[in-house]
Amino acid sequence: MLLGVGVVGLAVVTTWLGTRRQQNALAAKTEQLIAAGTAHTVWPVAGEQAFADVPPPVARYLRLAIPSQRQIDQVRILQSGTLRTNPTSARWIPFEAEHLVVPAAAGFLWNARVQVAPLIHVRVRDALIDGIGSGQVALLSAVTVSAADGGIEMNSGSLHRYLAEAVWYPTALLPSSHLRWSAINATRCERIARVPVRAERRSHRHLHASAMGHVLRGIPAVAVGGTLSQLPAAGRDPRADGG
Repeated sequence: MLLGVGVVGLAVVTTWLGTRRQQNALAAKTEQLIAAGTAHTVWPVAGEQAFADVPPPVARYLRLAIPSQRQIDQVRILQSGTLRTNPTSARWIPFEAEHLVVPAAAGFLWNARVQVAPLIHVRVRDALIDGIGSGQVALLSAVTVSAADGGIEMNSGSLHRYLAEAVWYPTALLPSSHLRWSAINATRCERIARVPVRAERRSHRHLHASAMGHVLRGIPAVAVGGTLSQLPAAGRDPRADGG
């Protein structure tokens, strides 16, 4: 009996200590990201010159998305929904997350709680800070079961995610020393970006915009499942369909 109580007590203490370590690591990552916004500021082109320096489809979108050219310093998004760990899986798993983006640092920190089973969850953290992509999964927000930091696939995948979600912080799409646009045809453009301090990590991404400036679709590369790979993904602006 006493042995059983001792084992339970040890498990509780171990979980508590692990949770504290994870919380401290998250706080440190948050501070690092915010500090990077000051240390490696990406200065975009301002005013009408920004629209003159990009192809017409991009100019249409930027005029629609950015009514004023006030820069977005930080974005904090609370999310809830379902996700799946593999595009071929039929199982969708509920999650809640907080998403912090600092466009001046071209970086983000995504902290999610994924309920994989009753009474069992994993904490998933993805980040792009100082040009380094990272990811971690911790059981019960305490015990790290997988982690990756840096490398070409991780860095480029994290940058792709940052760019794919930039419609939430569209001033990050203005031309700058780290981002340029080139036209492919009347509605399609290619965006070439590199993160601050990691010039060799480049991301090519296509954007399709309607005549009114609505984004029809964007095609990034993403990391899927337990291995890092690049697969096409697409999204549509519902306004393009009149929604």
